[in-house]
Formats: sequence, structure tokens, C-alpha cells
Amino acid sequence: MSSSQPQNRLRVAVIGGGMAGLVLTLFLQKHSPDVQVDIYESAQALSEVGAGIAMWPRVWEIVVQLGFEEELNEIASGSAGEKPSFTYYKGDQPEMQVAFPTKYLARTFHRSQLQTLFAKHIQNVDQVIHFGKRLSDYVAPASGTGEIILNFRDGTSATCDVVLGSDGIRSAVRHTMYEDMAKAASDEKAAAELRQVSVPIWSGNIVYRGLVPVEGLSEDMKADVVTWNRAFLGKNQHIVCYPIAQNKFINLASFVFTPEGEGTQYDGPWVSHVSAEAVVEKFGGWDPLIQTLMKGMCDPLAWAVNRLKKLPTFSSGRVALLGDAAHAMTPFQASGLGQAIEDGFVLASILSQTNVTVSNVASALKIYDKIRRPFAQNIQRLSDANGQCQHLRQGGWEDVTAEESLRGGFAQDRFDGVSELLASHMKWAQESSVMDDRDEALRMAKELTA
Repeated sequence: MSSSQPQNRLRVAVIGGGMAGLVLTLFLQKHSPDVQVDIYESAQALSEVGAGIAMWPRVWEIVVQLGFEEELNEIASGSAGEKPSFTYYKGDQPEMQVAFPTKYLARTFHRSQLQTLFAKHIQNVDQVIHFGKRLSDYVAPASGTGEIILNFRDGTSATCDVVLGSDGIRSAVRHTMYEDMAKAASDEKAAAELRQVSVPIWSGNIVYRGLVPVEGLSEDMKADVVTWNRAFLGKNQHIVCYPIAQNKFINLASFVFTPEGEGTQYDGPWVSHVSAEAVVEKFGGWDPLIQTLMKGMCDPLAWAVNRLKKLPTFSSGRVALLGDAAHAMTPFQASGLGQAIEDGFVLASILSQTNVTVSNVASALKIYDKIRRPFAQNIQRLSDANGQCQHLRQGGWEDVTAEESLRGGFAQDRFDGVSELLASHMKWAQESSVMDDRDEALRMAKELTA
């Protein structure tokens, strides 16, 4: 593992090789050679689990800052062009019905392609990323200075000045951070609340994810579905469908919502294999064309969609949380990965300031928390609200039963309320800029003193 060098202003340990940590590392290598970054990844190689992702204009601004836009455009299956990126249909009826178009402009990617591209640009990658290193816990010194000790499950250890937890919803960094905060709490009630708030909860959703090879479809269907940037609405169910990997695959995510499960602890494996036929059975009564597409899924997985509660802080001392470790959310705004990228970018921008040192980096992490936590947690909230709309539980559909929904025959204006709600929930994705947040963070960081 890397050792400290005299010229290093900070030694940063990123726990987890996800997008937030990769973006932070790339930015600091480009702009701050005096900051040493080590990534400790539990797996033996980088291998993102998942399929398709969408990238909104805010995140594309970061891609441009990193200089990757040309390479990413080459692997994108959609582009932020002039036509709406998604059209909503009502799918839980004998024949799908156009509900409403949207103006959500996004690019879509295969998650593993994106991770591979980012990773290949890391300088001295074999020295920077340490594989097979699953964190057990860390030990921070009682004083504000001194080395932080990282303890790994293989019995090894390492040291650093700053710990950044990018290790997912089951984050060991978050567990240690909140346990330390609980031990320092003023009373038992406050301690119990800190321990409880950091435990993931089930959203009530199961998503059946799979890729459909376009080559395996009929010629007529093949020409049609590569244009399908669509979401299909249904009562307590919905499907998102779009092409990825240069139109070689159709990404299919099919959701089933159990209202009484929301906010509980999921009893079972979070990820499991399932047959395409079993998924089709759960969408009986839906348009036959949708069911035909489902049958073409290769090795689909059933994911229990868990999320985090609203954390009171993303930082404590010289430790901070990024991505799913900080704000794991439902996928109904297609923004979990995008928010992780924003975390990495804003935090790296702060740490790149030459006046940020070991003596004041805890204050720098508080700036990150102040800028990023309200925004990311609002996206958490809006994502949950989007899910309620997509499952036809809001916008005038509250009293429609699943049986009534399956019969179809609804007037077009019945979708106006859902359309208006979704548009209001997604306004931020098209009209706000992450650069405004970055600039405010830099203004605050530049005022830090030793």
C-alpha cells in the first residue's frame, strides 16, 4: 500500500471503488498532485453490479469538467437531443396506452462501461486501488490530528489523514462513524437515535432487473424497441425500459410495490436470481408486447430496494460519507449514481484547495456536508414521491383499484395529475447546475484558516 510522502498535503483513503470515489480520485489527480488518494475496494476487481443508468445534464457538466465527454458520447445509447427522452405509457391493461410525453433529457449508459472508462483514466491505478480490502472499522485519534487507522477484515491495516466512505448502503464507514457519535452522545436516547437512523430500511419495492439482447428479438420488434425510452405505469407496479450499449441491449427494470412493507426491515436476500418466466407472471394482464420483451431477459435478478433514512450529518471529524453510504435512495429519479458523482466532484473541489490541510480538513468536510446533504436528501424525498406517481398512487389515482386499473379504458385527462407531479419533481434535473453548488463550496473553503 502507498506510504506517506513529504510533499503530500493530505492522505485520503476512499473506502469503496464506486463512482463517487472514482470521480473524486480523478479530479484530485488532475488538479491536486499534493493530495495522495488510496482506494480500498473489497472485491478482487472492479465489477459494478447493475445494468443501465441515466445521466442528467447536471452530471454531464462534471463529465465535461473531467474531459470525458467525447469518450462517453461514444458509448452512450441516448443523447440529450431535441426529442423528449422518456414517454410514459399505461402498461397494466390489455393494450398499452400513451399517457404523456416528458422533456427529461438524459444520456443512458451501461453501468459497467462507465466504471471501466473512469477507472482506466486513474494514474498508477495498480498502486492507487487496493483490491480485496474490506473495511472492518477505523480508529480516529482523540485529538484533531494524528493518523487514522484503517482495519481490514483480512487482518491488515493502513493509515490516512481523511476517511471517505464510498462503500455503499451497508457502509462500514457509516456504521463506525455513527457508533462513535452514539458513544459520544449526551444521553442514551440520543445514542439510540444515532444508531437507529443509520440502519437501512426497505422501500417496499422489489425490482426485477435484466438485459434483453436486441439480436434475439424478431425483426419487427427489434426495430421498434431500440426507440423505447419508455416508462410503463401500473397500479403498484411499473416498468422502465431503454436501450443501452449502443442499442445492443434493452435495459428493463420492472418494479412491484408492497405498501405494507415500506419502512420495514426486508426479510430475505437483498439480491437473488429469478427466471424471466417468474417475472412475466407478476405482470399478468399487462400489454402482451411488454410481456414478450420480458421473456427475452437474460438471467434477471430480483433486488429488494432498500434505502437510508435522512441522516443528520454526512461528516464527523475527518470522516465523510459519499454516494449510497450517505443517501441510498430509491431509483425513481434515476439519480442515485448521479448524486454519487456530484458528491465526489464537490468534495474533491473542496479538498483541492491548497489551504485545506490536516488541521482544518474536518471543517472542510463540514462544508461538503452543508452543501451536499440538503440537496441529496431532497432528491431522496423526490424519488420516493416519483415512485408513488409511477405506481398510480397519487395524482388522482388514489382510489383506483388494481382490478380497475387492469381493465383499462381511462380517459386521457386522467393522467394530467400524474404528469404535473412528475414534471414538478424532475424540474431540478434540467434547470439547476452543480457548478453553482461547487462555486459556493469553494467560496466557503477558501475562507478556512489553519
